[in-house]
Amino acid sequence: MIIIHLRIYFNYQISTYEDTYNAVVETDRGFKEKVRIYDLGGMTKLEKHFVNCADAFILVYDISDSKSFSSVQSLKQDIDRYREKRDLCIVLSCHKVDKPKDATLDSTEVSRWSQSEKVANIFETTVYDRQSLMNLFTWTVSRITQSQSESVT
Repeated sequence: MIIIHLRIYFNYQISTYEDTYNAVVETDRGFKEKVRIYDLGGMTKLEKHFVNCADAFILVYDISDSKSFSSVQSLKQDIDRYREKRDLCIVLSCHKVDKPKDATLDSTEVSRWSQSEKVANIFETTVYDRQSLMNLFTWTVSRITQSQSESVT
């Protein structure tokens, strides 16, 4: 996923179909957390083992392509099917906000879907704004570590 390459390696290049990244992300509380990121590279179906090993999912769609949002909806159904009552953080990234939006993709519809599917947060991102990518990862990792520390106490 290009946004992962840019966020971690400050490198804009097209990734492979599937890849794994190890990164250190600073949380909003100032702690540095080691995370492993599985980039599923545009898969439209999720296998159970991906859901079993994840603490969060960042679902990314291209705002200039309504088909990519349909893929995100399908992935969310797969996550729900395999999660087995596990509490997972689901985040939506509306990517390529620097490009013209697909006229068939209504932001109100996206917002309504996100609420009905209990998406934890929505971010607008672009590879040309590193801060938007940093905010996405910082918020997500902060949310995961906060949830894990609350469940321990």
